[in-house]
Amino acid sequence: MEPQAVQPLPPSGRPCRGGPAWVLFLAAFAAASLAMHRYLVTPIGFASLGRIWQFFVSYAEFGFIRRGLVGTLLNLAGIESWFANPYWAVLAVCEIALLLFCLALAWYCKRRDLGDWRFLATVAFSPALILQLGYTGTDNLDLFVLALAAANLLWVRRPATFGLVAALGVLVHELFLFTLPAQLLALREAHGRLAARHWAAALAPPLVALGALLAWGDSQLSREVWETRMAEKLSLATGVHGLWSGYQEIHTGLADNLALTLGNYRDQLRQNPWAAAGVILPLFYLGLLLERLRRLEGTAPARLLAGVCLVPLLATPLATDLYRWIGLSCNLALLWSLRAAGEGCATPRLDRLLLSFSLLGPLGGYNFARPFPALQFLLAKFAGT
Repeated sequence: MEPQAVQPLPPSGRPCRGGPAWVLFLAAFAAASLAMHRYLVTPIGFASLGRIWQFFVSYAEFGFIRRGLVGTLLNLAGIESWFANPYWAVLAVCEIALLLFCLALAWYCKRRDLGDWRFLATVAFSPALILQLGYTGTDNLDLFVLALAAANLLWVRRPATFGLVAALGVLVHELFLFTLPAQLLALREAHGRLAARHWAAALAPPLVALGALLAWGDSQLSREVWETRMAEKLSLATGVHGLWSGYQEIHTGLADNLALTLGNYRDQLRQNPWAAAGVILPLFYLGLLLERLRRLEGTAPARLLAGVCLVPLLATPLATDLYRWIGLSCNLALLWSLRAAGEGCATPRLDRLLLSFSLLGPLGGYNFARPFPALQFLLAKFAGT
């Protein structure tokens, strides 16, 4: 079966051949960098950057563990010797990685001759994408997960290469699997129909990686040994966060995660029954992005697109980072809309409404009552509270 014919992009003024993309994505990076350096203005200082253990763990010292690939590569690069302050090392890694991610997206837009600045601004300044990565990027590995997912969604067309990228994603963080259906749909759309051997080439590597993690992905080190080694690496970051060492996150099973997460949600709602209302605006934003996908012409069926973009929400019972999962669904919708525009699909006009959300800043972290935390912080400062 041949891929569906696509409709050309509507004219948006003079063709700019991706010119606005460089300006927009670099400006978004600058804004995200400000969010990343919030420790300069927050009362808790460097503690606002969250957990950084995942950048210092390695296979050589802690065994073959989940979420160990990035730290292993950074340890090979000598991350511990870069700065006396480990937070500075993590900031350097995240700044460089985020800049490269932004440049890659801008380059994609240039190569695809995307010059509609309003549409591009809805991607570059989305509260869920670059701005969110600036806010939470030091606390988790989402930047690397999203970069690999974007590679498969926007660039990779060979099933074997797709499978290799997906396997790396699973080794970076097992929750990469929640982004895989959206990537597989992009692979199918690129080829129209794939033979069984091609599906095997795309799916076998990530499944093998997942199997290896399930079989051997728990460290055999005791908590005392683990935390002693991690304390030597983290120095002044030791004990700053309740999950500072990563031991609990690596050694907690599915049942324990469910119990802890649901208990956390329950506690938040007991403390503030109205806290759940905080999710309304982020979910409305996600709905707008899905509506834009629904209106796209010449791409995958709307219900199927919406379904694969909503898969990350299934992680909600597994970890308390609610706005992280909403944001990941938003990001899949954003990347899919960017891919569709790059393939020549007509883009519906929801730009102004979507751009209004960019004024709200990053989407947020785990607290129900703290959507768009940068905006809340600024309003509190302005009010003198």
